[in-house]
Amino acid sequence: LISLGISTAYSQQFAPVGSTWTYQDISGTSGLNFPKVFQFRTEKDTIIDDRYCTIITPYQLLEDGTWQLGDKSEIVSSNETGDTIYVYLQDSFHIIYDFTAEVGDTIVVTDKEFNGFFGGTLSQRRFVYQIDSISSVPFESDTLLMQYVSYLSPPIDTVPEWGFEDITDMITNTPGRIVRGIGSLNRFMMLGTSSDFTFLITITPDYLNCYEDEDNYYQFGSIDCDSLISFYSSVHTAIADQEDQGKVYPNP
Repeated sequence: LISLGISTAYSQQFAPVGSTWTYQDISGTSGLNFPKVFQFRTEKDTIIDDRYCTIITPYQLLEDGTWQLGDKSEIVSSNETGDTIYVYLQDSFHIIYDFTAEVGDTIVVTDKEFNGFFGGTLSQRRFVYQIDSISSVPFESDTLLMQYVSYLSPPIDTVPEWGFEDITDMITNTPGRIVRGIGSLNRFMMLGTSSDFTFLITITPDYLNCYEDEDNYYQFGSIDCDSLISFYSSVHTAIADQEDQGKVYPNP
């Protein structure tokens, strides 16, 4: 893990305007052996139910090097200390992160059916997870509070249940990981409670590569995000140039 941040993440606000999360799809797309890139950006704030909120919007880096805006945004707010984070779901706010929770506590985001993920085509029956362990992860001059979380192993009739792990994570016994001030590091993003928050059911972000805001930069992958985006865009530019050069046009 690498950090270039200089502030203490214990007091870090969640999703300030200007913050960016960059994910990559390591499976590659279109038969090309390089990652597809997704970003989630906090670009503006608003007031809902007398709460100050910020709006997180998703973007996908297209093959021509341009960014495509997703159809659905997330709305989040937090308490004054940034210990408790709320997501706007089903016309009201629900706790999605609680960094005051202790090991063994259960976080009930919602226990009612909602249209989550996959473009709203799959109804999630609930979003409940438990805190398995808590640790502090040093990032140079910073200390990041991390919660390791998991499903509650619900009976089959409650599936599908949503959380911070996907099927791949459960098969490989990879715990969900939530970092204070940043969100989930695992697959399927930091929130994932709204429909159309991703682009295609078969093309979804992978593990978080890096997080950046005005005061902090945290890199969780092996490559920094600027290089990742630059590499992806340059490869597509090179391919497009080759295709143009290979075209034969009739003489007038």
